[in-house]
Amino acid sequence: VFKPACGEHGEGVAIVRSEREAEALIAEGGGRGGWVLQELVRGRREVSLSLLLREGEVVTGVRTVYVYEEAEYVWPRVREDVAQRASEPVSSSDAEVVVLAKLLAGYTGVCNLNYKRRPDGSPVVFEVNARIGADL
Repeated sequence: VFKPACGEHGEGVAIVRSEREAEALIAEGGGRGGWVLQELVRGRREVSLSLLLREGEVVTGVRTVYVYEEAEYVWPRVREDVAQRASEPVSSSDAEVVVLAKLLAGYTGVCNLNYKRRPDGSPVVFEVNARIGADL
């Protein structure tokens, strides 16, 4: 996944399969703030985790799982299977929250992480925002 370093709502983001495709995007312009090459993780499920932290400790949080119609996509250019969307509260002892909260050591405030899981179950974080997620 080739994306502008600064951007929102999938603008300028593309799935590239070769160096030539990436070079063509660079030549077209855009890429405000440069470019980021991100691992493409196949799968229809995407997770949004919104956390409230105090000095790096999770106070509370909500996990929302989205299911999309395609295994390879750039949001928002994909349809969601809304009937499969699921949200649940998470605690500081949730195993996945423990791992992801390590990215936020010492942080106080609200943070939203978006990620997918590899086939082995490990999370691949592709977005971190110091704000409440749009899913709340």
